[in-house]
Amino acid sequence: MKKTLYLIDFCNFSHALFSDYWDKKGEHEKRAVLWLCEKAALCKDEFVLYLDGTYRSLGKDLSNMKKTFCEERSADEVLLEYALYCKDSGKRFCAVTDDGELRGKLEKEKIKVLSCFSFYSFFEKKD
Repeated sequence: MKKTLYLIDFCNFSHALFSDYWDKKGEHEKRAVLWLCEKAALCKDEFVLYLDGTYRSLGKDLSNMKKTFCEERSADEVLLEYALYCKDSGKRFCAVTDDGELRGKLEKEKIKVLSCFSFYSFFEKKD
């Protein structure tokens, strides 16, 4: 199977995993990173996590997983910009978000988008 680059709206993904996300944001982001690290360690796919705000330690790092902290612009803007670059470069990639506005912009550009649940389910089945 070919390697895929996943561009993940990470706040959105973490929120989809944990219903009380806003009450324990830092803890849940770390738990979501840990889950993703477990999955990323088992495959050749690459992952870019887009997060709003300044750098914060979220635990483990892997060579095939990059965290992008977006201070000056929103994570959605930066993800969209990189998705357009990937499209123009002919890269095999997919965006992951449940954000309706971002999804609409990506789909308008004919960019493949997975819901957070679909992404989660896909990697849970890969075990």
